[in-house]
Amino acid sequence: MEVVVTSRETIKPSSPTPNHLRHLQLCFFDQTNRPLFTPFVYFYAAESPGDRTNHHRRSEQLKKSLADTLSVFYPLAGRVIDETYVECNDKGVDFFQAQANCKMCDIIGSNAEFGDQLNKLLPYQETDAGDLTIGIQVNFFECGGICIAACFSHKVSDALSFLMFFNSWAATASCGDLSKVVRPRFGLADLFPPKDMPRFHPNEEKDNITLRTFVFSESAISTLKAKHGAIQCTRVEALSAFIWSRFIAATSKNSPKRHYQVFHSVNLRPRLDQTSSEYYFGNLVGVATVIPPPTKELGESEFVSLLKEAIGKVDGAYVKNLQRPGLDVNFFQKRGKEEEEEVEEVVRFSFTSLSRFQLYEADFGWGKPIWVTLGKHSNSWKNTALFFPTASGDGIEVILSLKEEDMVQLEADKHFQAFVSPTSTPKPLFLISSSL
Repeated sequence: MEVVVTSRETIKPSSPTPNHLRHLQLCFFDQTNRPLFTPFVYFYAAESPGDRTNHHRRSEQLKKSLADTLSVFYPLAGRVIDETYVECNDKGVDFFQAQANCKMCDIIGSNAEFGDQLNKLLPYQETDAGDLTIGIQVNFFECGGICIAACFSHKVSDALSFLMFFNSWAATASCGDLSKVVRPRFGLADLFPPKDMPRFHPNEEKDNITLRTFVFSESAISTLKAKHGAIQCTRVEALSAFIWSRFIAATSKNSPKRHYQVFHSVNLRPRLDQTSSEYYFGNLVGVATVIPPPTKELGESEFVSLLKEAIGKVDGAYVKNLQRPGLDVNFFQKRGKEEEEEVEEVVRFSFTSLSRFQLYEADFGWGKPIWVTLGKHSNSWKNTALFFPTASGDGIEVILSLKEEDMVQLEADKHFQAFVSPTSTPKPLFLISSSL
């Protein structure tokens, strides 16, 4: 697939940001994130097969509604200064338009190299963030389908904040009424002030990272939950335990002295003692940690119990502890240090779930997306599993990033494959392949 950029514009807010809102201090959680882009990719089917007549109209609709939305999400039109604050100067957001020389089904119907293909649709690569907050690229396919790729900087936003922005942009485009758009709450630095701590820019190993998607049906997830009986685990906990256990079984054969540490992201907004906390914009994610002793081999149910306990500890008291002035800010680096001294290799695995959030509600006026996924990441996302909802709402789509050799071993694991849907590509993709 070839993708040719046909235009680049800078979209500025439709109304200027008031002077008293032009400085947004980054909070403690923002400090712990690197200035890297996270790419979300949305695919929309053509209104009729082969219809390319509406591309100009849709493009103008997207640009106007983006300008209106940026007047509400005004920090996104600014620039990050010294990784410390956002200067809300209305410099605007880069908006690219591009033409792909294929049909949409040519890329979303193939899982093998889709990570590399998806990256051709992105406005930026992961390390291009710098002082930017977000970038947009609208890709038009020969079939009339459209892909909107948005890269947001993790320095200023977590995934839930991005979804708040993107869904607001879609709502503005669809109804043209800003009064129906949610009003984000900025100023997390008032709740979690920045701390005196070194910048977190770790050295990365140079591994070949492979991206795959695996769909688990609701019936498969129910079967996994039932395995743990009285533990009363959630679907996310059951699926996390299954993936973690199969990853260990598939990859530990050649490295028996590996030690595994598991980190599960937890949205802190419901745990704040604040009204309308769901509208806070920025990074607001805690981490539930499971670090078993190096000498103990955990079964799935044991892991589920430990994970439930760890997630349960990310509560209101956890939040208040993070707000303490005397918090030891080096706890991220210290985590698991003692265990690392006892083993030859430490493998960290991270889970993030967006399976209960509205990824498929972004309707710009021509229908909801037929697929939402992520672009390929570098080594910073090694050993990560992201849980997305499926377009049909039946099950969970897992976006897995592993070292190439680990992915090969996992895909060869018969027990793992027994629970994966027959096709690893989301079902709605094939429903459209014959008509596009």
